[in-house]
Amino acid sequence: MRFTYDELKEYLRLVNKLYMLTSSFIKYYNDVIKQADRKYIHELSEDVRNLVLSGLKPDGEYTENAYALFVKDFTGLSIEDPKLYVSKLRLEAKPNVKVVVGKSQFIDFVQLLSSISEFIVNKVRELNLSNISTSINVKERDTKQESIEDLIAEIIKTSYDLSVGVNSFSTGVWGLRKITPHYMEKAYEDIPENLLRFLGFSKLINVKDYELWGFPDYFTKCTIRYTHKYSYTYTCLYICISINGLLTIPKLETLGGAICSLNEVVWSYIDLLYSTLSRWYKGVVNLRERYVDEAWKSLSEVGWSIPEYLEKDSGKCLYNDLEYVLKHNVLECSQSSPRFLKYDEGIITQYIEESCTCAEGCKSISNRLSQYITLPELFDDLMPAIFLGVVDITLYLNDKKALLILVRTKRGG
Repeated sequence: MRFTYDELKEYLRLVNKLYMLTSSFIKYYNDVIKQADRKYIHELSEDVRNLVLSGLKPDGEYTENAYALFVKDFTGLSIEDPKLYVSKLRLEAKPNVKVVVGKSQFIDFVQLLSSISEFIVNKVRELNLSNISTSINVKERDTKQESIEDLIAEIIKTSYDLSVGVNSFSTGVWGLRKITPHYMEKAYEDIPENLLRFLGFSKLINVKDYELWGFPDYFTKCTIRYTHKYSYTYTCLYICISINGLLTIPKLETLGGAICSLNEVVWSYIDLLYSTLSRWYKGVVNLRERYVDEAWKSLSEVGWSIPEYLEKDSGKCLYNDLEYVLKHNVLECSQSSPRFLKYDEGIITQYIEESCTCAEGCKSISNRLSQYITLPELFDDLMPAIFLGVVDITLYLNDKKALLILVRTKRGG
């Protein structure tokens, strides 16, 4: 694998485009959509009324592919009671029915895309890499000159074009998330040192002469905190799990980490929005599923599998399902956390779990491994899957040395 400054320039051109698109969409959402919330429909401009009324039939139902349903799916904007609205029209009464703005996963998606793409644009300017930062030219798009559906379609397409498995540069950076110098020599042709520094590529772990490199702000730290579901002190505690660089607005530091975080956002939200996207667009591809399935196929073809010593130790599997951990990042009372592997001086000796119960409160449970594992052994065994991205590892638990091994399972398990 190889990537060049020319590929970086093309990648940044797309990021710049994404930032312009998302900034324009967010401005339209704040200035038009949110301003309509809880207002009576007759108080709104004709353009906004059309957003919620297009496709509304005389019986108060919508046609199958009504424009108003499209708007609701992507912005949350809708008429509160369409049947009441048409009933009032039949009586020639004032249609004093309100419009509402509900929750929209697409809005969350756009806000994350905008935040990360803005960081990338600003980071490139800050680093002032010759002939690259000058190609960044942010300007606001005129949403009045293009329909909201065209803006949405462009955001989706540009997100696809930036994702791992589609974009050659982001795919190359993805492989550098965590990598040893030895594996890097095998997997990549010569990468310019300046480009690696520009990405923020740095040493993560050093065990004698063994090194692991990557991006410190992406998927290196797992944080567990305890919280009450309600404000009352007598309610049971919940375990909240978070991993740096994933899904919530990330605290970004490096360009490489931001590129990986952007891909994770695209993969996750295309998956979350898949049924909505499939309803309105043809040929929608679940990018994460396709990539993960192809990666596992490649690993199978070279005979790679998860090491036996991680499959079971005293009846416990020592790795965790990544998608499960992301979806169940708040664990209820009596549920144990994922299993972490505690290490010191390059040797893993124990696995630990965090647990909360109403009777005993929260505690950390440690169990000694039947077979000790060295970090070089573990990383070398996992490196083919880490490189492709179907396995990843956080290195610290609340700033303590403990690994969390996470696996992206194939579709269907």
